[in-house]
Amino acid sequence: MDNYIEEGELKYIRDFINGVEDDEVVEIQPFDPEKISIDTKPVTMDTCLRRLEQETIILNPDFQRNEVWTLEKKCRLIESLILKFHYQCFMFRLMKMEFFM
Repeated sequence: MDNYIEEGELKYIRDFINGVEDDEVVEIQPFDPEKISIDTKPVTMDTCLRRLEQETIILNPDFQRNEVWTLEKKCRLIESLILKFHYQCFMFRLMKMEFFM
Protein backbone atom coordinates (compact mmCIF):
# COMPACT_ATOMS: atom_id res chain seq x y z
CA MET A 1 0.00 0.00 0.00
CA ASP A 2 1.36 3.41 -0.95
CA ASN A 3 1.87 5.82 1.95
CA TYR A 4 1.98 9.07 0.04
CA ILE A 5 -0.53 11.71 -1.04
CA GLU A 6 -0.80 12.91 -4.61
CA GLU A 7 -0.46 16.67 -5.19
CA GLY A 8 -4.15 17.03 -6.14
CA GLU A 9 -5.24 15.19 -3.01
CA LEU A 10 -2.98 17.36 -0.87
CA LYS A 11 -4.52 20.52 -2.33
CA TYR A 12 -8.01 19.13 -1.68
CA ILE A 13 -7.11 18.34 1.94
CA ARG A 14 -5.57 21.80 2.50
CA ASP A 15 -8.60 23.49 0.93
CA PHE A 16 -10.95 21.39 3.06
CA ILE A 17 -9.07 22.26 6.26
CA ASN A 18 -8.99 25.95 5.34
CA GLY A 19 -12.66 26.00 4.39
CA VAL A 20 -12.04 26.55 0.68
CA GLU A 21 -14.58 24.81 -1.52
CA ASP A 22 -14.11 23.55 -5.04
CA ASP A 23 -15.24 26.10 -7.66
CA GLU A 24 -17.36 23.47 -9.39
CA VAL A 25 -19.36 22.82 -6.23
CA VAL A 26 -19.95 26.44 -5.18
CA GLU A 27 -22.67 28.29 -7.03
CA ILE A 28 -22.99 31.95 -6.12
CA GLN A 29 -26.46 33.20 -6.81
CA PRO A 30 -26.76 36.87 -7.74
CA PHE A 31 -28.49 39.13 -5.26
CA ASP A 32 -32.13 39.71 -6.21
CA PRO A 33 -33.44 42.90 -4.53
CA GLU A 34 -36.98 42.07 -5.67
CA LYS A 35 -37.06 39.19 -3.18
CA ILE A 36 -36.18 41.42 -0.23
CA SER A 37 -38.95 43.09 1.70
CA ILE A 38 -38.03 45.85 4.12
CA ASP A 39 -40.70 46.91 6.54
CA THR A 40 -40.12 49.52 9.21
CA LYS A 41 -42.15 49.16 12.36
CA PRO A 42 -41.49 50.85 15.67
CA VAL A 43 -40.96 48.26 18.39
CA THR A 44 -40.92 49.15 22.06
CA MET A 45 -38.11 48.09 24.36
CA ASP A 46 -40.67 46.06 26.31
CA THR A 47 -41.41 44.06 23.17
CA CYS A 48 -37.70 43.53 22.52
CA LEU A 49 -37.13 42.39 26.11
CA ARG A 50 -40.12 40.06 25.97
CA ARG A 51 -38.84 38.54 22.73
CA LEU A 52 -35.43 38.07 24.34
CA GLU A 53 -36.99 36.34 27.34
CA GLN A 54 -39.08 34.13 25.05
CA GLU A 55 -35.94 33.43 22.99
CA THR A 56 -37.60 34.55 19.76
CA ILE A 57 -34.73 36.92 19.02
CA ILE A 58 -31.47 35.23 18.03
CA LEU A 59 -28.63 37.54 19.02
CA ASN A 60 -25.78 35.38 17.82
CA PRO A 61 -26.78 33.73 14.55
CA ASP A 62 -24.33 31.57 12.61
CA PHE A 63 -23.67 34.32 10.08
CA GLN A 64 -22.69 36.90 12.74
CA ARG A 65 -19.00 37.68 12.57
CA ASN A 66 -17.06 36.92 15.73
CA GLU A 67 -15.92 39.76 17.94
CA VAL A 68 -17.69 42.52 15.99
CA TRP A 69 -18.83 44.04 19.27
CA THR A 70 -16.22 44.38 21.99
CA LEU A 71 -17.34 44.11 25.60
CA GLU A 72 -16.94 47.88 25.96
CA LYS A 73 -19.19 48.55 22.94
CA LYS A 74 -21.81 46.13 24.25
CA CYS A 75 -21.78 47.85 27.64
CA ARG A 76 -22.07 51.29 26.05
CA LEU A 77 -25.05 50.20 23.97
CA ILE A 78 -26.84 48.78 27.01
CA GLU A 79 -26.03 51.89 29.03
CA SER A 80 -27.34 54.20 26.29
CA LEU A 81 -30.58 52.19 26.12
CA ILE A 82 -31.04 52.40 29.88
CA LEU A 83 -30.39 56.16 29.83
CA LYS A 84 -32.83 56.50 26.90
CA PHE A 85 -30.29 58.09 24.59
CA HIS A 86 -31.20 58.33 20.95
CA TYR A 87 -29.90 55.33 19.03
CA GLN A 88 -29.99 54.16 15.46
CA CYS A 89 -32.54 51.58 14.45
CA PHE A 90 -31.97 47.88 14.95
CA MET A 91 -32.36 45.62 11.96
CA PHE A 92 -34.02 42.25 12.37
CA ARG A 93 -34.17 39.49 9.83
CA LEU A 94 -37.39 37.53 10.01
CA MET A 95 -36.49 33.88 9.50
CA LYS A 96 -39.83 32.35 10.40
CA MET A 97 -42.90 33.99 11.79
CA GLU A 98 -41.81 33.22 15.34
CA PHE A 99 -38.07 34.04 15.23
CA PHE A 100 -36.23 37.32 14.76
CA MET A 101 -32.53 37.82 14.09
